[in-house]
Amino acid sequence: MTDILCLGYLIITAIAAIWWIGAFLSDEEAAKDDPISWIVLSLGLIFSPITLPVSLAEVLLKKGLGHYYVIVRNL
Repeated sequence: MTDILCLGYLIITAIAAIWWIGAFLSDEEAAKDDPISWIVLSLGLIFSPITLPVSLAEVLLKKGLGHYYVIVRNL
């Protein structure tokens, strides 16, 4: 069961990374030759395994579904 959750989490993280890179590359106002832009994008991708679950927990708690997060977290 834990293996399936980890695989699902990795797939979601990969999809988010692809989406972020695609959004960055399609943005006409983003400076693609500026190293700072790439550093910020890289930091966002590196910390996404931390920020995605935290964001999900915040959304669930705001919607009153926090008990689902506690159940998944305890698996």
